Amino acid sequence: MTPSATFSEDLAAEEKTRLALKIEEATKKAGGEAEARKQIFPDINNSGGDPQKITDLTYEQLSSYHAQHYHPSNAKLFTYGDMPLADHLQEVDARLKVFDRIAEDTLVHSPIDLSNGPQEHIVEGPLDPLVAADKQFKTSVSWVMGETSDVVETFSLSLLSTLLMDGYGSPLYRGLIESGLGTDFSPNAGYDGSGKLGIYSVGLTGVQEADLLVEQGKSNTEDLSCLPTVHVKDIPRSKEPVVVRDDSNNGVKTQWHEAPTNGLTYFRAVNTIENLPDELRELIPLFTDSIMRLGTKDTSMEQLEDLMKLKTGGMSVGYHSTPSPTDFQHATEGFIFAGMALDRNVPAMFDLLLNFTDMVMATVALEQYAPPTINYDRSYHTILKTKQQYADHAPANNAVITPKQLIGEALRRRVESIDTESCGAGEEDTFFVADLGEVYRQHMRWKLNLPRVKPFYAVKCNPDPRVIELLAALGTGFDCASKWEIDQILNMGLTPERIIYAQPCKTNSYLRYVKTQGVKQMTFDNADELYKIAKLYPGAELFLRIMTDDESSLCRFSMKFGASKEIAGELLALAKDLGLNVVGVSFHVGSGASDPMAFYKAVHDSYLVFEQGRAFGFNMKTLDIGGGFCDDSFEDMAAVLRGALDEYFPPSSNVNIMAE
Repeated sequence: MTPSATFSEDLAAEEKTRLALKIEEATKKAGGEAEARKQIFPDINNSGGDPQKITDLTYEQLSSYHAQHYHPSNAKLFTYGDMPLADHLQEVDARLKVFDRIAEDTLVHSPIDLSNGPQEHIVEGPLDPLVAADKQFKTSVSWVMGETSDVVETFSLSLLSTLLMDGYGSPLYRGLIESGLGTDFSPNAGYDGSGKLGIYSVGLTGVQEADLLVEQGKSNTEDLSCLPTVHVKDIPRSKEPVVVRDDSNNGVKTQWHEAPTNGLTYFRAVNTIENLPDELRELIPLFTDSIMRLGTKDTSMEQLEDLMKLKTGGMSVGYHSTPSPTDFQHATEGFIFAGMALDRNVPAMFDLLLNFTDMVMATVALEQYAPPTINYDRSYHTILKTKQQYADHAPANNAVITPKQLIGEALRRRVESIDTESCGAGEEDTFFVADLGEVYRQHMRWKLNLPRVKPFYAVKCNPDPRVIELLAALGTGFDCASKWEIDQILNMGLTPERIIYAQPCKTNSYLRYVKTQGVKQMTFDNADELYKIAKLYPGAELFLRIMTDDESSLCRFSMKFGASKEIAGELLALAKDLGLNVVGVSFHVGSGASDPMAFYKAVHDSYLVFEQGRAFGFNMKTLDIGGGFCDDSFEDMAAVLRGALDEYFPPSSNVNIMAE
């Protein structure tokens, strides 16, 4: 059925062709909607969900209902992911073949037969204490419509229901609720297309009894033409376009949309990136989240947040993707910087935004993966002064910034800022310029080549707070070997779970200290260490460090660290006798390792020790593969290591893998 020109015509047509069902109920609270459906579908038995019916159920009825309805024959199974479908089907078949097929219930329940005309039902319910005493009535009128399998009719009725009832300006809202007849639409109001036949209902809550009786009298005597009329021609056939003004400043494209905003300026800037590898694209949300947590060289993140709250209505950095309107196979992506502020605070907002754009410029030039492809085309909606300020700072349009250029610019600005004629003592001292982008690039390189391995950064390598802050934001853990290193990580607000105390030989005082700080993960490789831990920190989570073949390494750690395979079983037995908690195995093939097979053999040996630990009843859940990687051979090492991990510790083993 296609909606006709007027609502009154719809009613007349339905009464002639659809045997319209009319249910008017006056109730003093809730159960009215359920009662209405019960009257419309009288042959649907209540299964016990109604609290008033639950106590009537016998055990046999409940058991029979569960066996009939909570059965695979009534289930829909979905599979997803890139695993082979045949494996999924085989597993599903193994699970389901133990069930017998039940008889299908193909009965489609239809509404009550109205061949003798409309029906009226009145039921009573409890009082609602939140509603005025004189407005305890609820009423609804429902019409049975056509079959919901008619997609055009169903869509048309849904659209008509929306036009009549959705929003404060809709005809039925203004005529029924705004007029004071009721306080709100009833829960069943609107078009319901969930059954074989659609049902359209108009109902009110909070109705006075006197008004209800008057309206019921009117419905029997008044001409239906008094109802609101909706025509298709009343709906605008086109939408007014958004008026924008394009501009450009020093080659930077800008676009303005002028609209009344009560003195607020909304801003968006886009950094476009071309040819970004897929493996890096999925990490952009992590990167943009980190940018908003790091702070800058001059201002901590706490100070930036205070300034944003004081001067703006909010600022953000995120991933931006826009499909081409002319080519469905092409899209533009990049970073989006957004913010809003009062007009008078726009300059302050742009000063804050420049802090974030500087950090992105300092870390996003991943020329190792896409050397000529990172494009810095910025669209800044800003006043001329701020645009000029940015234009002086940024490269030419479509230029590519390399880390060396960024470092050179930082050096130049730092040197030029020193006034040798008036500067104080110490201002001319030597200084370091570090490219945090290199840290970020190496982290992304790790995630690309060893996605299953969580890195734990050895703090002793470079404890600079900025490096630690960036790695913390990227989600790494930390390998600490001293009290000072542990304090540095904890004082940054990180949890003890992100620390491994990777020192096989620990002093008594350090063991007592890490216990007070809650740092549980630590390594051991000898019996004396186990006795010490049992006495001072029996709740620690222990990793048995094993000896590896590190002959090809520049720095051979196995000469001083690691238990041989021959005594690993003895150490596990002693740990069991002492009541300690061994959770995994650790190894290190030595710094500057040049033989990829050293990793393969170490993973194989770790698997054997894992099996020994499980035989003693330990929950072996973590493998620490140590370090020893070289920059020029990392990809080759990682390829062998991935293969070894997939062979001996596949994802299905649920073993956590970490590295130092």
